[in-house]
This record gives sequence, C-alpha cells and structure tokens, in this order.
Amino acid sequence: MMRRAMNDSLLALIYGSDEFNGAAELLTIFTSIVSGFSVPLKDEHIAFFKTIIIPLHKVQTSNLFFEELMRCSMLFLSKDRGLAIPVMRVDDRSFSKACSSTGRLPATSRSCSS
Repeated sequence: MMRRAMNDSLLALIYGSDEFNGAAELLTIFTSIVSGFSVPLKDEHIAFFKTIIIPLHKVQTSNLFFEELMRCSMLFLSKDRGLAIPVMRVDDRSFSKACSSTGRLPATSRSCSS
C-alpha cells in the first residue's frame, strides 16, 4: 500500500500538472529499496524502472531531484545493464534540451557544443 502511494505520487508528477515537492525524498527511499533487490531483477522492478524512473528524466522540474534520480538510475543499471538502452534513448531525445535550458549535462559523458 505504501509503495503504491509513492508510485502514484511520482506518476502524478510525471503525467499530471500537480506539483510535488517530495520527489527527491521518495527517490532516496526508492534507492535504498533498490539496493536490496536481488539479481536478476523481477519483472515488476523492471516495469517500475521503465514506467517511473525513466519518465522522471523528462519532467520539467527534474533539476530539483536530479542527483537522487541519477543515483537511483545508476543503481538500477548496476543491477541490470540491459536497462541502459532505454535510458540512453531518453538521454538522446532530451540532450539538447538539458544542455540549453538547465545547463546540466545528461548521464553520458557528452558536452554541449556552441
């Protein structure tokens, strides 16, 4: 029940117009939970990554929880390297936006060119 409420809060942030100020804290909690996941990841954990974690990279206010989001993403990737492909697709689509509007670099080692 608690996990469902946390998921719903993040989904509202992703797909709704709701402001949610606790995203960083929820991601910190999820990171602690993910660290305890066994390998190979269960299908429900992979689904969570694809439906919650990846779309959070595209949220307009992601700069408010970017560090926590990257920590959680990297922990998932350390558990299942196959999840890197969906992350790279999101990164490619949002690369120019991230560089121009927020001044922060995406997860890969590319830099913005003028």
